Amino acid sequence: MHILLLAIVVLFVICTTPAAFLTITITEENKKKVGFSLFRAVSNNLELMGFALNFFVYCLCSADIRRAFVDVLFDNWLVAMIRTKLVKTAANGSAAGTVPNVAPVSPNGFEMTGEKALK
Repeated sequence: MHILLLAIVVLFVICTTPAAFLTITITEENKKKVGFSLFRAVSNNLELMGFALNFFVYCLCSADIRRAFVDVLFDNWLVAMIRTKLVKTAANGSAAGTVPNVAPVSPNGFEMTGEKALK
């Protein structure tokens, strides 16, 4: 957890410092200079990239967030529909090689019950 906090703080400082410097130094005279315009574009893009990189830093540093992301990604209607069809097929015993009485299981390995299993 400490690594995650440190990584997010370092990323924030690195990516927002040029934009802060830009805010302090912007003038009408500087806006006309090509070098300043280039610095302005780079610092604005760096700031936006820093916010986008937060997602990857969180996923890199935290197993809980990776697990939650996979749950959200794979717990959608298509996967639930396929699981339901497999369970019905297994319960009927009509498909060769299927295991009877298979309960739907979420990506994290827990058995799904109630409405979530029927979706």
